[in-house]
Amino acid sequence: NSNTGIQLGAGDFLTLTNSIVYNNATSISNAGGTANVTWSNIQGGFSGTGNINEDPLFCMETGYKFHIMEGSPCIDTGDPNTTGADVRIDMGCFETTTDVKECEGQHWNWVSYPRLNRLNNGPVDATTTLPEFLDWPFHLKMLYDIIWWQDPTLEFNNGIWTPDTYDVLSSLGYKLNPDEAGDHYLPTVTGATRLPATWTLDYLAADDNWLGYWLPYTQNIEDAFGTFFQYVVSVEAEDWYYEFSKVETPSSSTANKNMVYGKGYIITFDRDISDFGWTDATGRGSRDGGCTRPDPQYFCYNDLPNYEAIDVMDIPANVVEIGVFEDDVCVGAVVVQDSCEQILVYTTPANRNSTPLTFQYITNERGGALPVTDYSVLNKKTGVYENRSLISGMQKSSVIRFENLPTTQPGTPAVHQPQLHGNYPNPFNPTTTISFSLPQPQRAELLIYNTRGQLVRTLLKGDLSAGEHTAVWDGTDDTGNAAGSGIYFYRLVTKTQILSEKMVLLK
Repeated sequence: NSNTGIQLGAGDFLTLTNSIVYNNATSISNAGGTANVTWSNIQGGFSGTGNINEDPLFCMETGYKFHIMEGSPCIDTGDPNTTGADVRIDMGCFETTTDVKECEGQHWNWVSYPRLNRLNNGPVDATTTLPEFLDWPFHLKMLYDIIWWQDPTLEFNNGIWTPDTYDVLSSLGYKLNPDEAGDHYLPTVTGATRLPATWTLDYLAADDNWLGYWLPYTQNIEDAFGTFFQYVVSVEAEDWYYEFSKVETPSSSTANKNMVYGKGYIITFDRDISDFGWTDATGRGSRDGGCTRPDPQYFCYNDLPNYEAIDVMDIPANVVEIGVFEDDVCVGAVVVQDSCEQILVYTTPANRNSTPLTFQYITNERGGALPVTDYSVLNKKTGVYENRSLISGMQKSSVIRFENLPTTQPGTPAVHQPQLHGNYPNPFNPTTTISFSLPQPQRAELLIYNTRGQLVRTLLKGDLSAGEHTAVWDGTDDTGNAAGSGIYFYRLVTKTQILSEKMVLLK
């Protein structure tokens, strides 16, 4: 039956184990027959020992068919009395002998390689391993912080690897950045094995240890570290940052901070650690990847290999997004879901030691981006907030609090001088919104210039009313031609003032 996975008639008897029946209108239709189902994933549920009802996460890419992806609830959850190539058998007809790596293009993916063709935790040449990824005919960059026997950067460009050999270890974490957007997968490598769950290593205090997470399921960091968690100073992940602190902040919370199989992490301890190993706190372990943070809609930025974390405390209820700016360019943003949020900020090394970070925010009235005119920074030693600026790249993490933000955004701001607000998003492609305020009705112009001082576009010109105004630039000049990538200036010209801000068009 095309709508039924398994159909039983009167007198039929079915014994089913280590199986998946999913994506059918009806999984098992029992019209008078008998079904004995154990250790199987049955959509809709079915009574029996070890049965589950969860998305099996099939990998339908060419060459995989019904292999199950990493993170599948069917991995290592078959009949515990039946062993396979991977110690405990998986549910389904295809045992998982491959790791499926999802790597987002044009983004720094923090990865590890727990399953390699190696001896114990010995090194494997990445230039022979990475070509096993599907479709890598483009520029790729891979980083590891410090390995004494090799350069920390591996690049693949125009079919050439530089350097021509590069060792990877299953216990280490790496940062991988493929230029081409999309997901890519690591297929089966003959003879590849997973680093055992019982594998242990030694680490030195205060070092940045780039660790791979090799347990084949997801766990909260407290569970994954086990008894070693009491010695953890900080954990850097691709999409969150943890730091031990006596002051409760998003960095000190472990909620939704999970270790994911095949990901890489940077960890510091407060003492030398002997025989460190990941802990299986739950037996099978949780397969939940945790809460995914939504992408900002008003602020746009590019990620870099490294970030600094900023925890924003006591955020007013009407604020829906916050952006962080370095030299007028957005370098990080967050969608506000709680009164305290963590922002990962990708500051530029060339600007460090000199550039104060600034902030803008969007309220639920969805007006233009508003500047944060006053914020204070927590002194972690004294527990006191101090009125000072954050300097780009001068700290690994910070805690700040906005001061004097309005609890509501009035429809017509009370201003005494013309004000030019930040554009959003910034950088942008191809459109951005510019907002400004006028204290009284007057004649004004909003103009776009390039870095040579040449007029590119006149957005507004004429008599305008008092209050808030917005204009959208679509990245074209006055003749309708598309402007090139680069830095542009938008200028508000009134009878009493000329105000200017910088923005970046990326294509």
